[in-house]
Amino acid sequence: MNKIISLLFASLALLSTFIYTVSAHSWENHVLAAHNAARARHGACPLTWSDHLYDLALHHARRCKIGPSNSHLYGENLEFLHIPNGGIKEAVAGWMAGGRLYNFRNPGYTTGSSFFTQVVWKATTQVGCAAVTCPPFTIYPGNPATNIVCYYNPRGNVPGQFAQNVGPHV
Repeated sequence: MNKIISLLFASLALLSTFIYTVSAHSWENHVLAAHNAARARHGACPLTWSDHLYDLALHHARRCKIGPSNSHLYGENLEFLHIPNGGIKEAVAGWMAGGRLYNFRNPGYTTGSSFFTQVVWKATTQVGCAAVTCPPFTIYPGNPATNIVCYYNPRGNVPGQFAQNVGPHV
């Protein structure tokens, strides 16, 4: 009987590891697909996944606080989604909407388009994103939110480098 119980626990442990791996792998694929589709529309090469950036993003997302990390080592995009089943696709679409505010004839940093320029920044090669469901906030009473945090390496939005790194829609 003890042998059967041991085998059952071993099987459950293996199954939970499999489910976690599939889930994590699926998230990674969704992040890369959403980013790389947006980047391709602006002539930027596909990003690769970074476990290190994911770990940093997860740490920041778990804080459930509105605002940047103030890290200048990596690029960063943040989104609090208050829509059911919202995810990385909706976050990237929101960041890309800032492209309407970007002046391609006079390239440079603007607050309204900085999330967009980070997504399409040509010199960026890696991304790591995390999503955490956070409790309701006082600014959105009664509504939990999905906190999505993405870090990028090398960072974008570098002064003097916008012309060569932010391409128009192709």
